[in-house]
Amino acid sequence: MMCQFYLVIVLASRLHGGGTAKPSQLNSSPLSRRDRSSTTSTSHIDEQLLDVALVDLLTNSDFDEALGSDSIVLALKGPGRALYRGAFPPPDARPTFPISAELWENFQARNSTPTRVPDDLQAVLPAHFDWSGFVPRDKRILVRDVDHIYHNRDGLAGWSDFRSLYPRAKGYIIAWRPGYSKDTNTALLPFVTAPSYHGGIGGYILKKVRKKWKIAFRHIHEYI
Repeated sequence: MMCQFYLVIVLASRLHGGGTAKPSQLNSSPLSRRDRSSTTSTSHIDEQLLDVALVDLLTNSDFDEALGSDSIVLALKGPGRALYRGAFPPPDARPTFPISAELWENFQARNSTPTRVPDDLQAVLPAHFDWSGFVPRDKRILVRDVDHIYHNRDGLAGWSDFRSLYPRAKGYIIAWRPGYSKDTNTALLPFVTAPSYHGGIGGYILKKVRKKWKIAFRHIHEYI
């Protein structure tokens, strides 16, 4: 029986002296106000944060939705649906995984599109975007259109179809765009993990100090 898990990793930056940055660290250029508020595109910083997450998942033994070991697939298109506050992070992680109001609000704003509905009420629809500009730094990370797999829903979010196309892959994720704090030094990056019976969810919080990012904490919640 397949397992769903909730994966939450906190990435906290630390000051380092000279030398080469470790694999879990990346330099980043300043995030512009336009990037932070964009609901129609991804930024270079978005892609850097995503790269950190994917490289970590490649070596994380708890992420093995498809039972392979040599690669991981990033869905070309974003989730195309909302992520509600009550669903993330899982309850048992909340005491040690606080998400500030401004971080969550920016995440929601960057992944939704306000629209008018009858009676002049305003509703929010999921934003649609893709990761076509993302170039992973590890060749084992594959960016692929998996819509036909995910929506096949053979009881395992397209598990058998995915396994036949990517037999050596650990699984795939469908990533939302990150949300940022007002000073752009903290970021929230949630994503769907698949294939699985229920579809897992994972996330990272990243903190920036002198343009470097480092994984400091990992929380894994398995659901059967």
